[in-house]
Amino acid sequence: MHDDATIDPVDPTQPGLARILAELNPDEFALRAAVVPQLDASMLDEIAAADYGMDIDRNREALDDLLTSRRWPPDLDWQPMEVLQLTRSLRPDRSDLNAGATGRRGHLMRILACLVLVRVRTANGFPADSVAPLVESALELGSPMAGEALRFLAWCRLHEPGDWADEPAARPFLTFGVLLLATATGVDPGRLGRLADAFLGELEQALEDEGLGWQIHVGPPLLGLKPQQRRRWRALAGRCLADHAPASVPDTELGRALELLGTAIRDKSDVSTSDIRALLVRWRQ
Repeated sequence: MHDDATIDPVDPTQPGLARILAELNPDEFALRAAVVPQLDASMLDEIAAADYGMDIDRNREALDDLLTSRRWPPDLDWQPMEVLQLTRSLRPDRSDLNAGATGRRGHLMRILACLVLVRVRTANGFPADSVAPLVESALELGSPMAGEALRFLAWCRLHEPGDWADEPAARPFLTFGVLLLATATGVDPGRLGRLADAFLGELEQALEDEGLGWQIHVGPPLLGLKPQQRRRWRALAGRCLADHAPASVPDTELGRALELLGTAIRDKSDVSTSDIRALLVRWRQ
């Protein structure tokens, strides 16, 4: 266990989503502790130079501080915020786009950038933009990275650090990231069902808050309006839910509900949010 890890005990009095998250052994520093030993100097140098080589030394110093401090800073300065946001946009699967940041190396660089942008307040917000690439890279990096990413996102959803408290409409993205990693890492069916229902409940509330409550009954749940963001969520929904049902819930009512959720996120089904929640009523808190 990392010295500066923050783990939340399970409190039986916690309601709904908070109790589920506490049961996932949330840890503020779990993912950082898993990533840092696998980074080498060339990766950090490349991140520091991401802004066309500007302010390399200051960016590198700021990155070193982030990786060694026992506490996260309350706010992220321009150095290294800009280079982290640029690194978040890496496509490690595309060698034609990223000359050196491909494969495992690229995913390690990207997951580092995303975990900082998810955790720390930035000048321009939008923490949800960092969740999908973080989940994608965690899945590509495999075990134990995916499990540590789950613990980290569970902690973030439980505590809403950085920009999350100011962006309630973004919270379903974070909860969905937790759900996807939970399905991929073999979390038990009871928790998966409760997570799925909690996510849909948040999505419904977000629609109500935006005056779009009618969508709850007539259309699929939508995540993200930006084309790149939607592509990533669709691919992840297919990978974790629609195309490959979680191994812990094959041929069950919960498995069918999760598959429907995945196809709805991918816009390949006209099933509504309320339809899917009806299948999850057994797991409702």
